[in-house]
Amino acid sequence: MKNKKSRTLLEPSGEEKAFVYQQAVELSPLLAHSGPIAVILEKNKKHAKYSVTFILVPKTLNIKVQSEGENLFDVCMNVKNKAKKTISLLMNQMDSPIRTIQMEHFKKFPYLQ
Repeated sequence: MKNKKSRTLLEPSGEEKAFVYQQAVELSPLLAHSGPIAVILEKNKKHAKYSVTFILVPKTLNIKVQSEGENLFDVCMNVKNKAKKTISLLMNQMDSPIRTIQMEHFKKFPYLQ
């Protein structure tokens, strides 16, 4: 049986590795105490498209954020921006003592932005 996807793991150049690493590192402060971000790079041989997947909090949540396109650098920046939005949504859903205090403060001053 033929594999419909002709993707292979991509061995990036040094410049590409550095860029992908930089994008992942920019997300790290947003994921305090959650461990490293896993990255999967794939290249579709037939269509010359790249796929980049960031796996956020792989040990517990294992949230996968993916982007595809023809330019590896653009794809990597897109997946980073998607991951930032995902992290932001997660942070807004989590209960924390600091968030509770902030919400109580904002309730007292509803017109502050």
